[in-house]
Amino acid sequence: MAKDSLINQTVESLGCHLSWPELRGCVADKQTLLREQGILAGDDWDYNDRPTYYTAVRNLQGFVAFHLSDYQKALGFFNDVLDKDKRNINALGNMAFLHKKLCKMDKYRQYHGQLTEILALTCNAERAMAYADKAHAIRFLEHKRCFRYMRFIERAVTIGRECDGPQRAEWLFDYALALYKRDFHMLYLRQLASEALFVPEHSEWYSEERISNGFKEACRFFLEVARNSTSRDYQALSWVFLGILVNHDPEHRSIAKAFIDEPDLQDLTAEKCFEKGLEMLPEHAVLIRRVGSEYVKLGNYEKARPLLEKSLSKTRSQFVYRFRALMFLGMYERTTDKQTDQAREFLQKAIEDFTCAIEMRKYPADYSDLGYVYYLLGNIDEAISNFPHAIDSEHDHFFDPVQTHKRWAKCLDELNDQEGSRLQLEEAEKIREEILKTPLAEDHSVDFNDDFDYYSTVEKLGYVRILEDYHFVAPPPPNTKQNRTQRKYPYDFFVWHADRDSRWTEVFVHKLESEHGLLGCMEQRDFHLGRSVLNEFLRCLKESYKFVIVLTPHPSSPSCEGTVPRGEGWESYVIDQAVFEGNKCVRGHLREYILPVLLRDCNIPETLQTVNAIKCKEGQILKEQWVDLVQKLAQEV
Repeated sequence: MAKDSLINQTVESLGCHLSWPELRGCVADKQTLLREQGILAGDDWDYNDRPTYYTAVRNLQGFVAFHLSDYQKALGFFNDVLDKDKRNINALGNMAFLHKKLCKMDKYRQYHGQLTEILALTCNAERAMAYADKAHAIRFLEHKRCFRYMRFIERAVTIGRECDGPQRAEWLFDYALALYKRDFHMLYLRQLASEALFVPEHSEWYSEERISNGFKEACRFFLEVARNSTSRDYQALSWVFLGILVNHDPEHRSIAKAFIDEPDLQDLTAEKCFEKGLEMLPEHAVLIRRVGSEYVKLGNYEKARPLLEKSLSKTRSQFVYRFRALMFLGMYERTTDKQTDQAREFLQKAIEDFTCAIEMRKYPADYSDLGYVYYLLGNIDEAISNFPHAIDSEHDHFFDPVQTHKRWAKCLDELNDQEGSRLQLEEAEKIREEILKTPLAEDHSVDFNDDFDYYSTVEKLGYVRILEDYHFVAPPPPNTKQNRTQRKYPYDFFVWHADRDSRWTEVFVHKLESEHGLLGCMEQRDFHLGRSVLNEFLRCLKESYKFVIVLTPHPSSPSCEGTVPRGEGWESYVIDQAVFEGNKCVRGHLREYILPVLLRDCNIPETLQTVNAIKCKEGQILKEQWVDLVQKLAQEV
């Protein structure tokens, strides 16, 4: 029964494009769907080289066709996926959903049965592919300064690391790409904060340390793909993106800083990374347009122009039109005499390219820059007419609304409309404050049942299994306080953990209590209701023989006022209190009092780096470490 319930929850967790709540907001605007349909039709990838991307695009095309009420076309796309990959979770889910919509219940049961049959088995490759597919769909349709898709591609990487085949490189590359995008936005937030007239409340979200760590992590993933991928595309693109990451902040970054322990990379520059990519794939349209855009940013228009135009000759691209327009704008700004025919010609060409970009895809940044070009030409009314299109857009990816309001204010100033100009400047500061209040909308609402793939329920040789299948659908039984011989401390151990690790920790504590006769203490079970969380935390710390802290990567959510910190700094508070208590009481050496359990790989807090941590593998603990842990937690009678 528990197994059936687990499968049903897994089906709901993975779902399909047609039922995902993350995509529901993208289906109302049929004109947008028609445009996206045209853009997707231009994608032509080899399934054997990029199976995840191929099937993700086809599934997404089916999703768009379904919401345009073209059900036969949708069936065709989903069938194409299943022709290539009979175990594709999302395509099976899409087929089941679509046939149920059409009341073809026999077909519905057929596809739903195939899906549940696959999910009843260990199918890491299929699940990783499904999560990567979900990340692709959200990222493609959303275009927001938002990283809701990131947890899905991270999951694909986590459960798919041991898988063979080209998919693994795709997942690693997509995760690195997500880190690259987040790096861009963090640098943008840092810039906004530096110009603010107030102290941002959550500046730790884009602290120098976090930016630096994110940059290095993205570099590590791109380098892994560049060195190990069997796909020439991914190898070449990874070298290019290594250069792009450095180019995000060239004054403070270098490849050498990202790879201190890699002697052969110390002399590698961003430009050499671009050259390596171009040498590998000199005809690749996506690669050459990416390199061309970076040369635009660097002001090297002599190298940028032939690359952008070569890419454009292969395929029309909003991206290329945008960066060629920016190139012409840069060429204008470089001229000493702005009144010459040549200077004005640069602006006219920029207008043509921004207009082409907007015709292909209505990005707010293109409207804002087009308005700015009209401003430079002295056509103020035309300039102002473009800014509302930029501001009113639902998209904000790679777009600076603060700059747009300032440009609008400048235009109104030219018209001597002082009140309008002031209102736009006020709006610019209001928008700045709003962005800095919610800087990166990563979706941290983690449901454990949607996260179970981090942990294995299959017993590993030489390991103690903590979680079993039924634990994902039912909590362990509550603790019943057994009669125990009088001991110095009421509890053998106090365990502290993040909310997202509650289920694993509950089972971990229950196993120690039911199988080894220990008595643990944990917040959700042993804190007294109605009392201060801080006071209860300190009470349990004092009444426990040992302190166990469960460590996983935290999502950097801000601390909650009036509670023990649970955001990026919650570990430091808890550890400091445990260190103080351990030093104050006679409980042996500090290294024996605090026992860290590394549930998933993450940075170990500095205070604990001299302490031997228990390192889990997919939620399981080495038998020798388990035996040692039990011995350390047992009080002497």
